[in-house]
Amino acid sequence: MYTASIYFSALNWLQHHMLTCLFRKIFHIDCPGCGFQRSVLELLRGNFSLSFHLYPATVPIFFLMGFTGLHLMLNFRNGALIIKYGYLLTGALILVTYILKLISQHLL
Repeated sequence: MYTASIYFSALNWLQHHMLTCLFRKIFHIDCPGCGFQRSVLELLRGNFSLSFHLYPATVPIFFLMGFTGLHLMLNFRNGALIIKYGYLLTGALILVTYILKLISQHLL
């Protein structure tokens, strides 16, 4: 019970101390990373669908970070290849969703 209270107070603190996007502040449009902080916060709350809606690449990013750490410790046979293509696919996902966001906001 006490740990749950600490967890929810930490989430509340994170929500009120998010970083502002300098790119958005200067150019008044979203950057390719806009939505990531809110997505992580929703993922920590257990709202997977809202997290995916806010930033679809959140889960692949965390998966690849974890896999990269495991690969560095355990040296998987094709780990470097999986990491390389995983990051390429995640980068493509970020690019495609950013272009779709710009189109939906009528900026392209």
